[in-house]
Amino acid sequence: LTPEQEKLISADLAGVYYSDGDKLEFVGGKLEGGLFTFTAEHLTTSSSYYTILEYNKSFGDLASHWAESSVKSLAAKHIVNGVDERHFAPNRSISRAEFASMIMRAVDWSGKAPEQEASNPFKDVPAGQYYTEQVADAASLGILSGYDGAFRPKDDITREEAVVALVRAAKYFDVSKSDQAAAAFDDAK
Repeated sequence: LTPEQEKLISADLAGVYYSDGDKLEFVGGKLEGGLFTFTAEHLTTSSSYYTILEYNKSFGDLASHWAESSVKSLAAKHIVNGVDERHFAPNRSISRAEFASMIMRAVDWSGKAPEQEASNPFKDVPAGQYYTEQVADAASLGILSGYDGAFRPKDDITREEAVVALVRAAKYFDVSKSDQAAAAFDDAK
C-alpha cells in the first residue's frame, strides 16, 4: 500500500478477499509496514482477483460496550459473528461448541492450522453440525478436551476452560511474553 492508502485503512478491520466475479471469500492476511501478506489458495483468472477490503461490522447492541472494538476486529477476521445480523449479545455466555468454533477460526486465521482432517472423538458431537469439524480439530490439537468421551457442546464454557484452551492455543499465534505482572483477582483461587 502507498502511505496514503495505509492511512485510510484500519489494519484491525482490513483483510484480503478472493473474488470470482460472483462472490467474495475471506482469505485473511496481515498488514504490517504497508505490506499485506496472505496465502493465495486460488489461481486468478481474467474474471477473478484478490482485493483488500475493510469489513466494519456494526452490531446494534455493541455501541459503547467495552468490548466493541475487539468484537469489530474479530468480526472483520470472520472469527466471531452475531446471534443474528444486527445483534451480538455481548453479555450472554457462550457454549463450548461456540468457543471451539471461534478458537479454531482464529487458529485458521493465524495461518498455522494443520492441514490434516481430525476424527471426532466425542459421542455427543454429531456429524453435520456447524461445530463438528472445529471441535474435532481442537481436540486433535490438544486445545480442548472432553469429559469421559463427551464434549458437552451445549454447556456454557467456564472461564477456567476458556483460559486453559487459550493457553494451549497460544502456540499457534505470534504471542510475545509480557514483563507485566499478572493481574491480582480476588477469586483467583
